[in-house]
Amino acid sequence: MSDSVSRVYAQALFELAEGHASRADFHGELMALREVFAENREIRDFFGSPGTPKSDKRKLIDDVLAPELDRTTVGFLHLLVRKGRESYLESILDTYDEMVREAEGRVEVRITSAAPLESGVHDDISRALVAQHGDRLDVHTDVDPRLIGGMKIRIGDRLLDTSIASRLRLLRERMIYGSAS
Repeated sequence: MSDSVSRVYAQALFELAEGHASRADFHGELMALREVFAENREIRDFFGSPGTPKSDKRKLIDDVLAPELDRTTVGFLHLLVRKGRESYLESILDTYDEMVREAEGRVEVRITSAAPLESGVHDDISRALVAQHGDRLDVHTDVDPRLIGGMKIRIGDRLLDTSIASRLRLLRERMIYGSAS
């Protein structure tokens, strides 16, 4: 159910954005809001908990968030609280972001490496990806030491995995189950 709820509310946001004076600013504000909730567990738990009184959630919106947000965004947050859908906020914003990317023909690229990429390596990878996929890429980087070395590059729904952890896992499977070749 959460996917369908998120999609319905994300579609409503998408339609609101169409009529908004600055679609890009509206999108940026919603992504900043998503980041605030993703990075602040206390706010996320407070806002998303069914045990938190709605009046306290409205107070959070009005006193803490509203001074920094467009009235359309504030109205949207109030709607979520009124309908009891506030626990879906992050999922709604993720789905909305996907809709915007798709409408604009942008592709999200996530590069995950075992250690932070040096800027030259990051630039080389970005140039190669742009050459192959066009310049409508949103490139993000993450660090995951469990990869041991190498990297994973996710382009939309495709994954290129050159990590050492993946190679070790494959080698282990071949040793256990034998090679099919």
